[in-house]
Amino acid sequence: MNADNDHPYRGLTIYFGTKHHKEKAVQEAFSRLGITVKAVSIDTDSFGTFSGEIPRTGSVRDALQNKINEVIRSVPDARLILASEGSFGPHPAFPFSACDHEALLLWDRDRNHGFFVDHVSSETNFFSAELGRDDAPDEWIRRCRVPTHAMIVQAKDHPSIIFKALTSIDRIRAALQECMDASPVARAVLSADLRANQNPTRMKVIGEAASKLAERVASRCPSCKVPGFWPARAERGLPCGDCGAPTRVILGDHWKCEECGFQELKLRNVSPTADARFCGHCNP
Repeated sequence: MNADNDHPYRGLTIYFGTKHHKEKAVQEAFSRLGITVKAVSIDTDSFGTFSGEIPRTGSVRDALQNKINEVIRSVPDARLILASEGSFGPHPAFPFSACDHEALLLWDRDRNHGFFVDHVSSETNFFSAELGRDDAPDEWIRRCRVPTHAMIVQAKDHPSIIFKALTSIDRIRAALQECMDASPVARAVLSADLRANQNPTRMKVIGEAASKLAERVASRCPSCKVPGFWPARAERGLPCGDCGAPTRVILGDHWKCEECGFQELKLRNVSPTADARFCGHCNP
């Protein structure tokens, strides 16, 4: 990303609604644009917790917008506001693998416009395991990457008994004992603490999402110069290497400015032609 000394956001501050120090993950990406990131402490747990005490209601976009609104209440004069939301589960392309799905929304109040990006990564220590008194936790502790990453222990069928931010093996074992004693079925649920300030791997993925968002903000429309010129859709039709007919392979991307409507097709240029096996004429 090249420096743009005339970028309209240069010298401005992004107010990031977070209680788990996520500003540390995003500030490097935006500093390259000359933008400062300032944390605004809001109770993001009120919109849902990974451990389930407070379920998330609505969509990811709803959660992001709720966080944006909370920052506005705290900093009424803020122009640029950032919110993030993470979720964990099966990877969309490899369902037997776990993934971290991070979403970021940067809202420009002057333009009443948002920049949204999401990023999926297989780099995560996400897991959940149910243990009884005869089950050893050692493999799960190793998988969680303790002590650099924290764990959560919760009583099975008694969710109010919960211990978070556990980075000591002794504390984990003590929490397991207490939770099994409190559980009506004498079992405990062990999981990774996925809050960003307890999970360096998640912090790294948030940083990757922030780099993607900063690239979008840095990209300005060739016509009106407004930030946010970005691919809107892909176009198939790379010519067949044998007969020259359009194939199912992607030719390029249609970039679009949401401000003035300017569009441009940018070729991907991975290869000038496609293999004939993707051609409907040569390989119907």
